[in-house]
Amino acid sequence: MEAANLGVPAVAFSAASGGHISYTVLESDPKNASVIAAEIYNVLTVKLVDTLLNNTFNKGEEILPPGSVVNVNYPSVTNCTSAEQFKWVFTRTVPAPKGTKDVNICNNGGILTDEQTAFDMAGCWTTVSVFSSATLDDVDAKTQQAVVNALSPLLSCQEKLQPSAPPVPDRCPQTQKPSPPPSPSPPPSPSKNPHHS
Repeated sequence: MEAANLGVPAVAFSAASGGHISYTVLESDPKNASVIAAEIYNVLTVKLVDTLLNNTFNKGEEILPPGSVVNVNYPSVTNCTSAEQFKWVFTRTVPAPKGTKDVNICNNGGILTDEQTAFDMAGCWTTVSVFSSATLDDVDAKTQQAVVNALSPLLSCQEKLQPSAPPVPDRCPQTQKPSPPPSPSPPPSPSKNPHHS
């Protein structure tokens, strides 16, 4: 974020697989799960940065809108074992508050899917969101559109996919649906008392 505040294009990368290991493991144990994950994420990161630069800087345009940070989240490589399996989806960092007007892509009606919902969809989805370095909130539709334009060769739509896991509870308590009341217990069945005849 500090880079964006200073006018330097900023992209944050996070990944679900891998752990902190010594760089020496790259050669001593190349089949280590963390090494494999790092190699996949490396290929994906280079692909995103190359796409961003080719569609902006190399054309004499701003790399990113001022004060914005691109946030990239890679899913686990457990079921996604090669970089070719990954698809990119443009998302919000959090669910859209009422009245939000996001960039209109993928027939979304101007409301982007949030990162967690995108991760819950079947497939190997990498989420790309943009937030403000000043407020940490999702940016406006115009800023989102500038990033979508820069990354459009990478982006895919999720609209026809079904969730791969049960939905994650809403992270915004004010929008949670109330739980249904518990079902009434059936009346106790009559039992015979051995002391009465």
